[in-house]
Parts: sequence; C-alpha cells; structure tokens
Amino acid sequence: MADLSPTLARLAALDPADWNTGLSPQAARLAWQEELERIQAGLPELETAPADSRLWIWCAANVFTAPLRFALLAQARGMEVVFKAPSARPEAVLAMANALGCRVETDSQRALAELNSVSSPGRDRVLAFGGDEAMRVVDQSLPVGTPRSLHGHRVSFAVVRGADEDTAMALAWDACLFDGQGCMSPAGVFCLGDAPLLAERIAAAMETLAQRIPRGPVDPGIGPAWRRRTGLARILGQCWEGPEWAVTLLPLDRAEALVLPRMLPVHPLRSLDELEPLSELPLSTLATDLEPLALGFTRTVAPGQMQRPEMSAVHEGVDVVEKLMR
Repeated sequence: MADLSPTLARLAALDPADWNTGLSPQAARLAWQEELERIQAGLPELETAPADSRLWIWCAANVFTAPLRFALLAQARGMEVVFKAPSARPEAVLAMANALGCRVETDSQRALAELNSVSSPGRDRVLAFGGDEAMRVVDQSLPVGTPRSLHGHRVSFAVVRGADEDTAMALAWDACLFDGQGCMSPAGVFCLGDAPLLAERIAAAMETLAQRIPRGPVDPGIGPAWRRRTGLARILGQCWEGPEWAVTLLPLDRAEALVLPRMLPVHPLRSLDELEPLSELPLSTLATDLEPLALGFTRTVAPGQMQRPEMSAVHEGVDVVEKLMR
C-alpha cells in the first residue's frame, strides 16, 4: 500500500472552520479531528487496484468528512481519485482534494459527460452519496457496466433501556455531532426503561454540549416542523428546550423518520415488538445498550458512536471496495 503519512500531515494542517460546512467552527474542528484520529489509527490492508483504475466520489453537502476515508482507501490501492463536489457548500471537498492531490469536478453534467466518453472501458468506478433522486439520476446516467455503489437517504435510531447520565450524554453527543446532518444522526430514541428520566437527562446533556459546541446556522425553513414537534410534546408529553436544542417526550405513535438539528425525540417503549414498523424504513445505524438486535439496521453501535463510523471499506452494510472492484 502507498505511504499516506505525507497526505495525513497535510490534512492535519487544515482548518475546517475556514470551510462552509454548515457547522459552527467548534463543531467542524471536532468532527475533523475525530475523523483524522480514526484514519491515523490505521487503514485496513487492501490489495492493489487494477492498473489505471479511477474512482469518482460523488459528494453530498451534509457530512463534509464522509468522502475522506474512501478517497484514502482508493489512494492506498493506487487508484486515481476524482471528486464531484456538491453544488452547495463545495469548499470542504475542494480543500480535501487539494491536500490529497485529487482533481475536482464541480459540474454534474460535465462529470457525467466525461464518464460517458472514456476511451478505456472498465477504468472508472463511482461511489456516490446524496438524496434518493440525485442517486437515481446518477444511476441512470452512468454508462452500462460501470461499477457503482450509490448511497441515498437512510434513517437512524437508538433503542435503550438505561436512563443513566452516561447513556444520556452519549445520546446527546450522537444528536449534536454534525447538527443532525447525514444518515447516522438519530431521528429518535426508543426507551424501554424510564423514558421521562432519560429525556430529562438528555436535555441537561444537550445544554452542556451547546456551551462547548455551539450549533451551526439553521435554515429558517425548519421553523414550522420545529414548532409543530415541540408544540405536540407540550400537549401530549413533555418538552425541554434551549436556544439551540430541544428534547421532546412523545408517545410512540408520534415517532417520525425526520431529523431536526439538535432536536432529539424520546419515545417510551413497552416491547421491542412495537418497533416492527421500522422494518419498512431505509435503516442505517442503531445505537443500543441491549444485546445485538435484528431490526434491519445495517450497523449497530453503542450510544455515543453513531456518528463515528469504523475505518473500513464498509458503508451502510456494503463493502464498497469489494463491490467496486468486481
């Protein structure tokens, strides 16, 4: 494998607070530091890629660190990497590409035109992140036979029994990191134990984290959804709210696959059988303090680890490298 030490040194010298990540400077730096620590802990050993192979990474505008490990995994195999930067907030991708020595394409139509005009069949592979409609367009626009791993919208939850302060702080971390951006942010917590106590303790943890890691700018368009959920909680359950966060206690039938920045709904749960409707959703990550659960999630972790994916080639249950190298 290629020596990535010089590349990692260049990445460590970058300041993500200078990029338009949608996060506060403190939150962006924390996310970047944690990502680099996972990478420095060691990339998995991989075989060399076929000669002259090239990986295109279609980047989304939400979790700015998402493409980094896959770019490094590809470079470690000796592949050329090309980033397709998102039209919204491309700054992080441009900065990472410069540190990695990668080319960046900012226009989707030009990128697809290049992919459809290659003279060496079998050279290109495509890894893409984004909304379902964007992934559909990419899928339909790629040349037939181009290896691809396309990742659209998914949703994550937590299922816990504990209501202790450590569990509450861990769940608050999961909700605060990336301000609810991306598929690994919890859309809600289902509690088999003392749900009101857990919600109260999560609220205290959210207040503590807000002082350390302020929330980034928020789209005013979320206002109606925010007020609807907090209003329902005040009528049907309980609501704890600060200037940059909220925790709601709502009945199970009010659970939604909707993530709002720094809002974490808690739902009392009597039995795991009540979670059967989750199987109809495109599930991503489950945080739990129970034994491994067969609920259809692609990844199961302890509370506090939802936003900290393992340094591997697996994403949403797919071994990306193996799939793209077939």
